[in-house]
Amino acid sequence: MSHKMVVLCSFIIVFGLIAGCEKGAPGHGSDESSPSQATPPPTQGSDGNQATADIQEDGMVSLKSVRAITAGGDRTCAIVDDGSLKCWGINFNGPDSEYNKVKDKVHVFYPKPTAIPGLDKVIKVSTNGATTCAIQGNGDVRCWGINPKGSTGVLGWESNYYTADPTLFKELTELEPSNLVMSSMAGALAAQAREKVYAWGPRDLLLGSLAAIGTTPKEEVFANGVVKMSLAGAASCGIFQGGKVQCWGPGRFGQFGDGKEHNISFPVPPYSPINLTDIPGVGAATDITVGAGHACAIVDKDVLCWGSVVTTATYAPAPPALADFNLSKPVIIKGLVGTPTALASGCAHTCVLMESGAVQCWGYNAHGELGNGNTDNQWSFVNVVGLAGAKQLAAGNNHTCALLGDDTIKCWGANDWGQLGNGNIINQTKPVTVVE
Repeated sequence: MSHKMVVLCSFIIVFGLIAGCEKGAPGHGSDESSPSQATPPPTQGSDGNQATADIQEDGMVSLKSVRAITAGGDRTCAIVDDGSLKCWGINFNGPDSEYNKVKDKVHVFYPKPTAIPGLDKVIKVSTNGATTCAIQGNGDVRCWGINPKGSTGVLGWESNYYTADPTLFKELTELEPSNLVMSSMAGALAAQAREKVYAWGPRDLLLGSLAAIGTTPKEEVFANGVVKMSLAGAASCGIFQGGKVQCWGPGRFGQFGDGKEHNISFPVPPYSPINLTDIPGVGAATDITVGAGHACAIVDKDVLCWGSVVTTATYAPAPPALADFNLSKPVIIKGLVGTPTALASGCAHTCVLMESGAVQCWGYNAHGELGNGNTDNQWSFVNVVGLAGAKQLAAGNNHTCALLGDDTIKCWGANDWGQLGNGNIINQTKPVTVVE
């Protein structure tokens, strides 16, 4: 999941949530912005998926004056002009949120934007749906949410399973970050500061390891010099000086674009450092994004993608309907009209922001994440309908959002945790407005 990023002194945090691409347990909430608890699931279609409709709430006021957006997992956040932060969707940090730890767990979610208390002067934010971090104007990095092996910077996994309030992450603050980006599809965290790459938290997946690192960032020397990078699943890809693209990690689904499966002893020990692999035919890239099993890059006026469409992060084979879609080497995705400027990927779909402000998407579409008015999978780009003037993209597992030129937001796709921010929990196949 990629955004336009600052090149100099950039700081990239790459988070992961195991099985993040699996469809989350559906919830049901009210149309109030107060937290709602998941109860009976919404109506399901004949295919077993949550019913999808095209509904826009009437009489609601759009969220305005938005400066930047981010999305991850089943959550979306926005920085508004006064420096405050508002988020919506799933919320793991609360007494009922012992994720993967308590039987019959109940999660809290917000179907409308809700201000994060105790946080101001926010200039950057990123979330993976379970953990969120923000950079404030004074340089402080504060994190909250699920805290596996120190993900939020708080020691003590068993005693501090979640961090309910934005908490200063001293070790990250000392790196003097200028940008954040996370992934919701693997248990790994990484940071980039002054062209050096660090990892911390629950897993050292950058080196193909499941070993926990903790709260002290560990330098990953092999990836130093990366200008921009993206991680999802267990594979990472980065743009290095001159636009050269290289990937590393297990790469079971062809994320290395060389026609080979790079499973490299993962997830079974012993673990081995994984060398950088050049992506053949991909050079002078200007943006990069990685999904659960595929990756895409902007090269000149084309979008090249490679790998497989995978709809689960558990590394099981793709469903039969998708099993034939496998790009062993980078290919130009057809259907693109115009000049691409930025990319954003979910688990199994990718969207591209065009110079004109239009948005086009391709991939898996069971939840409406392509925004073209239906739920048919598309293996070439299709237009997001009813959307113009976009200036930034953000993608979660199965939903996508666009920040528009008038500083409002439209989102589409999965909405089972209220991640579209339109006041309900019904999937949307066309863009809907995020409301107050």
